[in-house]
Amino acid sequence: MLARPTIILHTDKPAGALAVLAEMHPDLDVHACDTYAGLPALIEQISAEVVYSIRFDGTARYPRQALVESPTVKWVSIGGSGTDHLGR
Repeated sequence: MLARPTIILHTDKPAGALAVLAEMHPDLDVHACDTYAGLPALIEQISAEVVYSIRFDGTARYPRQALVESPTVKWVSIGGSGTDHLGR
């Protein structure tokens, strides 16, 4: 992983966290994704290494495959309790 990894905040309300990260860590490359459908393409487009994800639109549509099968994602941090939606 790079010293300054490319990060995605995957939540339906990313503005607050983006503002804090921009202020505290302006050197980080942080992108926001506020939909399930948009996450796979964004991961691929920016070669994301770190994804902070919150399950905000239910489990059925959660983009699990994009997170666990990406060749670039090295670290997935889950906001909330439980990670059962990542397992199979």
